[in-house]
Amino acid sequence: MLVDIWEVALPALELVSSSLRPGAIVACDNTTVDAAEYGDYFEFVNDPRNRFRTMTVPFEGGFELTVRI
Repeated sequence: MLVDIWEVALPALELVSSSLRPGAIVACDNTTVDAAEYGDYFEFVNDPRNRFRTMTVPFEGGFELTVRI
């Protein structure tokens, strides 16, 4: 069975988020080409309460690089 990453990206991050140390890196692929599907993920990583900084690296399809602060 093939699962699209956007279906599990946010649940996986929510699961491990409380265990991530400052400086931990989270990477997520195809975030530009599939931006609509990543809406909830982007809301989570951009919410200051969740203590992340994120940026889209301009690779083909988009590559989100997120750091725990």
